Amino acid sequence: MTIGIERDLEVERTLAWLHGIAGHELLERLQDAKEHFTRTSSPPAGSILWPDPVDLLPPADPASGIILQAYALVDDRRFFDARLGSRYIPFLKLIGSALPTLHLVEGTVDRVNKLLEKKMIILKALCLN
Repeated sequence: MTIGIERDLEVERTLAWLHGIAGHELLERLQDAKEHFTRTSSPPAGSILWPDPVDLLPPADPASGIILQAYALVDDRRFFDARLGSRYIPFLKLIGSALPTLHLVEGTVDRVNKLLEKKMIILKALCLN
């Protein structure tokens, strides 16, 4: 039996793990990211050009926009953008596949907390490439 891409167990595992680390605050940030995505995902009036993918990420919190892409893939495709998802979902999927080993690495939770910071310099740089 095949499982569709939207039922990706590694991505679901990553989301559950991130939520376990970040707690309720992550849900609030995802809600803000959904609202930003909804406001910015359509072409502006009088234009036929779709927004640049980077503009779909909340400027003050790009991490939540990236995590929203994984959430959108497995749970709510209204917030999915294939251009963003194709950049970040493989990375999140890799985390999910490595979780059994990641639990053994000292300092992993601290590193994930840095990754989830709103300013998130590393992932912000990836957005620009």
